[in-house]
Amino acid sequence: MTAYRATASLAPDPGGGWRSSYLDPYREFFIRPVTRKGDLTIPQLATELLAGE
Repeated sequence: MTAYRATASLAPDPGGGWRSSYLDPYREFFIRPVTRKGDLTIPQLATELLAGE
């Protein structure tokens, strides 16, 4: 009701927009093993990352 009183509209506020991920700085680190070996499961990816690959 507060929003309606302020705007006289029941339309929702615009949402969306880009929100950066906490993992963006590490994107290449995560993608490299997948592109090299193809389809990996999460446990396989974790093993690759722990091995320092």
